[in-house]
Amino acid sequence: MEPTANYDFLTDRRQFVRLGTHVSDLQHISTGSPQGCVLSPLLFSLYTNGCTSGHQSVKFLKFADNTTLIGLISDGDESAYRVTSVESFRFLGTTITKELKWEQNIRSLTKKAQQRMYFLWELKKFLLPVKMLVNFYTTVIESILTSSITVWFAAATARDKTKLQRVIHSAEKVIGCSLPSLQELKAMNTNECYLLSNRNKGDFFGVFHFKARLVWILEDFCVAHMQDFLENQELLATGW
Repeated sequence: MEPTANYDFLTDRRQFVRLGTHVSDLQHISTGSPQGCVLSPLLFSLYTNGCTSGHQSVKFLKFADNTTLIGLISDGDESAYRVTSVESFRFLGTTITKELKWEQNIRSLTKKAQQRMYFLWELKKFLLPVKMLVNFYTTVIESILTSSITVWFAAATARDKTKLQRVIHSAEKVIGCSLPSLQELKAMNTNECYLLSNRNKGDFFGVFHFKARLVWILEDFCVAHMQDFLENQELLATGW
């Protein structure tokens, strides 16, 4: 069966460059996938899925277009690696300290979320509908609050969690409706089921599960047709 959707999506694409009033000629693009498209990261992951380690002590951690190599140091022998000891490092946007404490990471998340609250205030001035404000909050602010939340939530201090919860309370005041608490966001990200408090948050959970189901359907479709697509298309790694 010909993978028509993927074939049309990645072939016969054109681009041009605009500089002021000057426009270049159209050029055909034979490699890569469109930047900014939600399907491109998934296609990239499928295309690079076969890139694995050939040594049992070296592991690959891949997420979208990020690849991290982890080597196992046995018996303190570091001769095979160039090792530099650091107090902390950032991995996929998450700050990890050598003591595995999360104050530094949560401080960074809080600062980013508070900075983006400014834009929520500005949108409120234009009298946008509540639904649109909630969508903006979910995409721009909540996505920061939940960054790697399943990793750091259990070990985070109550003080740090309170800092993040204050951002949520501020957003509730601006938007004028209830929003999922930090605890509920953690449960939503780990797909846990538990009883909510007196406030009715069922709509938020319904939206979450709908989005998750939509992603699963999309992944199933792409996996089912990607092999046929690769057999009919000559794809180059450059540009992916």
